[in-house]
Amino acid sequence: MKTQQFLLVLPLAFLLVFALVAPAIAWQIVSTEEVPQGMTAITPVNGGVLCGFDGEEDQGMIIINPETGHAVNDFETPEAGCFGLGSEGNNWFLGSEALYALNPNGEVINQLEKPYEFMRGLVSVERSLWTMIEVNDAHYLTLFTPGGNELRRFHTNIRNPGDLAFDGEYLWITDRIEGFLHVFDPNNGNEVNIFRTPTSSPRGIASVVVDNTSLIVLVDDGRNADFDVMYMINPSGGNAPKLLPISRQFDFSEVLVFGETDVNLSMFNVGNSDLVIEEVRFLDGNNGFEVGLLPREMVIDPGDYLN
Repeated sequence: MKTQQFLLVLPLAFLLVFALVAPAIAWQIVSTEEVPQGMTAITPVNGGVLCGFDGEEDQGMIIINPETGHAVNDFETPEAGCFGLGSEGNNWFLGSEALYALNPNGEVINQLEKPYEFMRGLVSVERSLWTMIEVNDAHYLTLFTPGGNELRRFHTNIRNPGDLAFDGEYLWITDRIEGFLHVFDPNNGNEVNIFRTPTSSPRGIASVVVDNTSLIVLVDDGRNADFDVMYMINPSGGNAPKLLPISRQFDFSEVLVFGETDVNLSMFNVGNSDLVIEEVRFLDGNNGFEVGLLPREMVIDPGDYLN
């Protein structure tokens, strides 16, 4: 689509994510490795990433070298199921029916009550824990101490949160159903980026450093019935898939895109109602806006996107 300006006329009431595909800031899949199925939480530890499983029969944790996909150690857990893992220094945290503090041998050194009924993902930052909680069908990015004192809470538009990671600056959150990685600023709760994932079921995520390069480790189903796939991703280089930079919360009815070159415009409906696109207008030189006729009314369902 080559235009100087691209105009969408939209209702005022909807919340949009507006994304321009920019190859210069694409990410690169560094490696893919087959790993056991059912991982729902991972966290960086010495020797690799510690992986937990969610399920009544899945009891245990393993450490996997993300560069090879090989397990280098395994541990028993105090109970089956794992909604999140966190690590900081020599302390590990396991989220299950309770919140457990573990030593590097996987031994329980403290058992704490979960501060929230519904929690997804854990990541430890400066002796506190970030998680996603659900309250009245909404999901909140929440920081709390291991003792249960809440420090911060930010509303998000993530519909199916999975796991969390911290890269030293930003929090990364997987959406288990929609197939996105959401990136948040932990200081103010602003969503600063969104990624499409290699497949549509991202679960465990961790941030690691390999050869002085910060990489994202991601686990999803790889569209395979026999194993999961562990990806190592460099968010700052490569050609595909694309990183989608966004700005949010448009409160006006006209969205303008300026540019002399081809533009790929993706729109995400992160509201709770259908988003209806009524018409598209193009600006052609000095001829003014021309209305582009749509073959049908375009509707973006909540949580879906138009590309």
